[in-house]
Amino acid sequence: MKRKVYLCGGIFGLSDAECHGWRDEAKGIIGDRAFVVDPTERDYRGVEVEHTTEIVEYDSLMVSCCESLLCYAVRPSWGSAMEVRIANFYGKRIVVVTNGVVVSPWLHYHATHVCDSLAEGCELSIGGLQE
Repeated sequence: MKRKVYLCGGIFGLSDAECHGWRDEAKGIIGDRAFVVDPTERDYRGVEVEHTTEIVEYDSLMVSCCESLLCYAVRPSWGSAMEVRIANFYGKRIVVVTNGVVVSPWLHYHATHVCDSLAEGCELSIGGLQE
């Protein structure tokens, strides 16, 4: 059975390239070794306020159903911070990708792994998860 990896990273106020670029790259790296849960498949940019409950409750449920969370932490994001905390609460593997950006001690505290590259992050997010 394929395991699930949630792609956590900024969406609110970001461009298509900023939202999808790293996620598309991660999907290519992970390939068919895991099932990728991508919250951008439900795009509410520009109408977030009208869908607040749906966004938060669905994304929270998806985080709780995944074995790991791959967090692309190149800029602060309120939603990503909340998802990391939820994943930590449920004891999920949390892999943080920084691309060399210095991140908060709070993020380090909640992370299982912190790494500089997306390729390494993808491998760590699925490593040890295969049956």
